[in-house]
Amino acid sequence: VRSANNKIDEIIGMKADQKLDVLFLTETWHENESVSIRRLRAEGFQLLERSRPPTTRAKVDSIDYVNHGGVAVAASRGIQLTNMNIGTPKSFECICARITFDKTSCVSLSVYRPGSKPATAEFFEELTSVLEQLCVMSDPVIITGDVNIRLDRPEDPLSRKFNGVIEMFGLINQITVPTHQAGGQLDVMVTRQGQAA
Repeated sequence: VRSANNKIDEIIGMKADQKLDVLFLTETWHENESVSIRRLRAEGFQLLERSRPPTTRAKVDSIDYVNHGGVAVAASRGIQLTNMNIGTPKSFECICARITFDKTSCVSLSVYRPGSKPATAEFFEELTSVLEQLCVMSDPVIITGDVNIRLDRPEDPLSRKFNGVIEMFGLINQITVPTHQAGGQLDVMVTRQGQAA
């Protein structure tokens, strides 16, 4: 999203225009109870969110302060979101939810790995730990977000490592086209192999 506060009208409009029931938002740049979060709730969305915790050096009282990062899952009325505790990874931001409608449910994981540094061994270890928890569940699994790894470069070591980790759990990335405005595939929508996307 790169700032939900600056794009809240577009987010709400896109949801209505495309008749979306669930939105997965990354890089929301929000604070707890920021304008965008309150506005989504006022529009009738059920919302689970996690803002990026400010660093100890952050000048949160400065007018120029921006809390980069942040993830959220927003759902229409009638769809139940239940927060699932999968721990708090240090190398990426995430929110995990069970999404229930009528008598069906799935487990979703919305991920944002900051792109300011290359993916580390810690990222892959923590991702593996989270996937170990998710993949033992019988519900369908959907993992969305921005991993900031150039997945359009299959020979890149980080791309190979990411694909190797998800394949180890019987998962596949459904996105095969560029997702960044400057080209490149950084975003994912990962499901179980054979699961409808």
